[in-house]
Amino acid sequence: MQIETTEDLCNQIADWIGVYGACKAKPKEGEECPSGCENENPLCCRVGFMIVMKDRMEKAVENDKKIQELYG
Repeated sequence: MQIETTEDLCNQIADWIGVYGACKAKPKEGEECPSGCENENPLCCRVGFMIVMKDRMEKAVENDKKIQELYG
């Protein structure tokens, strides 16, 4: 069985929903993509999606652990 990482999952989801390419959004002055994408639309490019989704997945796993500790 192959070990799957959050990055693997993010890439698969991005492929499934067709998130490709570079950022089309115009980040605020001094910001680069994905900083601008996080606040606007993480689906605007692959890099922004990968960063936002990976972070959300990691937070969700931590939340699941906390809930499991509380409610067993």
